[in-house]
Amino acid sequence: MPFTFIMILSILFIASASIVFIVTHIKKQKRIMKNLAESTGATKLGNKMKAECDGVPYTYHYHPGSRNSPSRFTIRMECPSSGDFAIQKETGLHRFFKNIGVTREMQTGDPHFDQAFYINTKNPGFASVYFMSSRKRNAVQGIFHQGFTSVRHNGKTMEASKTPFQLKEDTDTGFVKEVAKQLVELSRGVPLVPAGASPLSLSEDSSWKAKRAIAFAIPVLLHTLGILGFIWGLLYYKPLDLYSIIMKSFLISIPALIVYVYIAAQLVKGRSSSYRELIAIFAISLSTFFFAGAGGTMYLNGALDKSSPSHHTASVLRKYKRRNKNSFTYLVVVSSWRKEGTERLSVSASLYRSIPSQNGIVEIATKPGRFGYEWIVTIKPLE
Repeated sequence: MPFTFIMILSILFIASASIVFIVTHIKKQKRIMKNLAESTGATKLGNKMKAECDGVPYTYHYHPGSRNSPSRFTIRMECPSSGDFAIQKETGLHRFFKNIGVTREMQTGDPHFDQAFYINTKNPGFASVYFMSSRKRNAVQGIFHQGFTSVRHNGKTMEASKTPFQLKEDTDTGFVKEVAKQLVELSRGVPLVPAGASPLSLSEDSSWKAKRAIAFAIPVLLHTLGILGFIWGLLYYKPLDLYSIIMKSFLISIPALIVYVYIAAQLVKGRSSSYRELIAIFAISLSTFFFAGAGGTMYLNGALDKSSPSHHTASVLRKYKRRNKNSFTYLVVVSSWRKEGTERLSVSASLYRSIPSQNGIVEIATKPGRFGYEWIVTIKPLE
């Protein structure tokens, strides 16, 4: 009773403390946002705040973060144009893919700016003309100087965001006005069709998209075939040395993965976003070539084996079942006919029930396997 009472008190204390913390945190966030609204002269607009800078309306929004997304502070204003771009600090990853020729980034001609920032755009002609202006480049630098991590333009709005971002009591609210001022500069004088801009032609864009589709389609198709081969192999051609055949398949799948990543790089290269495409393809291909290699080797080892089966008798040493999430796996341990020791065999539920727990004898028919990995054709109990 004392222990139970202490546990109940502990749970109530933790629950109460959690509630107090959450309520206090929410009140704190509301107080900070209220102070921020007063300093910017903002009014509430849905889940955003609306204000003006030099007569230009803008909105800002704070997302405190969740399990699947980090905290973020975003400032946005309207800016219609025919172009797009996304800017972030240039990283070693960006430089690596540029150096090996996968990505092709638009350069502004300003060495300091080009070394500090990476411009991702589907319309390099627009971005090239746009960033000829030193005022635009200085505005981007001013936004990043305030600690923001990206500047984006999608042809409709201009926005700056910082992630992760935590509002604190001592946060200097002046950053909102400063960033809004720089966004006004970025949004000012942007023609709908800037003179001299040369966006990618429809044929060039369609050609690249077709190549990208092929680069993604191949691993997706192989993944499907690999899983089917893996399942089919386990059901009908399961080798006795499953671990060995999987390790053996790596001798094929790993070189194949390397070759395919190189081929995919040639298909998707040439864009500022090519490195993202290649990383996504590589992530998909990791599991793809594992299943394709292991599943294909297992399936072909049995399906291509045209030899006659060999019959063996083995003593049943014990049997047991292992509980899975929603089912059972039925296992039988028998004396081995091919080595010193035992074999652990997975069997069906009906066969499991028909095999005696002790002093039982089973007849096992096996084939040597096309690649030398013995697999079980049938198992049946002997009277």
